[in-house]
Amino acid sequence: MIESKFGELEFDFGYYTKLEVNLFSQSQIVPVDFSAYYENDGITEQQESVYSQFLEEKDKQLEKLQALLIAEFGIESKQRFSLSELYIERTGELAFLFDDSENPDEGIVVQLLPKVLITSQSVYL
Repeated sequence: MIESKFGELEFDFGYYTKLEVNLFSQSQIVPVDFSAYYENDGITEQQESVYSQFLEEKDKQLEKLQALLIAEFGIESKQRFSLSELYIERTGELAFLFDDSENPDEGIVVQLLPKVLITSQSVYL
């Protein structure tokens, strides 16, 4: 466990905290995973910076996420995808991971920062 400006973070092959998000008019608590290989790796400046940026623009970023899902997969994305995690790579990419009810073995990733990318989890991770 480490103390950060985001509170206490637990280590389990990455540093974890939780965040409340409202997507498609549903509020839920999701894990936030700061990628780390070893506990002594800590959190990088890039991870801290991109997560701070996201938190400052949280509502705007979640609206953008919702719009991207609808544009890419249609209005049925509300029922098709379930949010599983907010993932922050060591180099500063911030992405949401979703389970896909139409393809349970292969979820999707929507990266919001620093640039938008929509792809499968197997490609991204």
